[in-house]
Amino acid sequence: MKILLIGERYSENLGDAVICETVKRLIEQKCDAEIIEFDLSGRSGFNEYYSLRSLSRNRCSGYKKIIISTVLRKVLYRKAVDIKRCLRVMLNLNEHLLRNNFDIILFAGGALFQDYFAELIYSIVRQCKRKSPTVVFHACGLGKISDHSKKILKRVFNLECVKDISIRDSYERFIFLFGNEHKVTNTYDTALCCPRFYNRSNVIVAEYGIGCINWENTYHIQKQIIQGIMNSGATWKLFTNGDISDERVVDKLLIELGISYRKSELVLPRAIDAESLIFNITSFKKIISFRLHSHIIAASFGIPSYGFVWDSKVRDFFVKLGIPEQCRDITEKIDYETLVKDVKDNLDDIQREIKKQADLSKEDLYRQLIKEKH
Repeated sequence: MKILLIGERYSENLGDAVICETVKRLIEQKCDAEIIEFDLSGRSGFNEYYSLRSLSRNRCSGYKKIIISTVLRKVLYRKAVDIKRCLRVMLNLNEHLLRNNFDIILFAGGALFQDYFAELIYSIVRQCKRKSPTVVFHACGLGKISDHSKKILKRVFNLECVKDISIRDSYERFIFLFGNEHKVTNTYDTALCCPRFYNRSNVIVAEYGIGCINWENTYHIQKQIIQGIMNSGATWKLFTNGDISDERVVDKLLIELGISYRKSELVLPRAIDAESLIFNITSFKKIISFRLHSHIIAASFGIPSYGFVWDSKVRDFFVKLGIPEQCRDITEKIDYETLVKDVKDNLDDIQREIKKQADLSKEDLYRQLIKEKH
């Protein structure tokens, strides 16, 4: 069996790398399959960036340059980057399709059903159906989606080649928007299986890890979290899931708090791949964080975490685990001075549930592969 495994394999947000690598290793454990990985954004390695600069060699000067650059930033920049990304993805995809006949096109999971990916997924699936009769979406999440993207994804899901879809969060919303109950199952994030393939850190560097994010309306919350933990007397360090923009938030926080001179002491080195992200997160006794996969990785290794809900997928995760009190919406008032007391001491009471969800996600993956193989 030959599988084209598609996901955000080389995203800066390394939770996606954990998903892709875990799914690949689970398949290798179960199936005699040749797996070819394909990055959904067309990257061939970590730390590749898209910029408008490489689209043209023309240079302007003076006021003309200022005016043009301002217009481009406000109107054309994002579209130009999207076009370049799409062209690169389709060129890379066609190379794979010319050289291979795939039995299954498998989307590995993550928040793929959103505006950012909708048209790209449509283009990929339409191209792939000529070379493979089977497309499967595994443990995907539903993000911000416009009416336009909803129409596009409806076309995708109604294609005959799309045989199976499993949803890790917002299942009811997905059914409401797209229907296709006969194709769709409710599952869990496969990154919960990551301890089967990765080792945890054998050194605890601090009591609390504070996971930072570059997201609107969260900066002041992150600052208050740090101040609250500093006042509690607990030991702490900052970390990110690898995104460069999140790292910039860390630098800004340290400057505003007047402790930038202690960066090497208070910030973990930026994670550069799935293994180093897991190592960083498992270096703490507990974490307080925003990014979903910091919580998924922590839970899978039995590390208590407290989440701030900037996206419904974060709340969905804690609700599914049966501990909704371990997260707060970013709009809620909270006493940051007592926050450390709100974090669970351990996850002993839900370890069975965590293992159950990991096993169910694994079995859902195997079900999809075996079903389509036959």
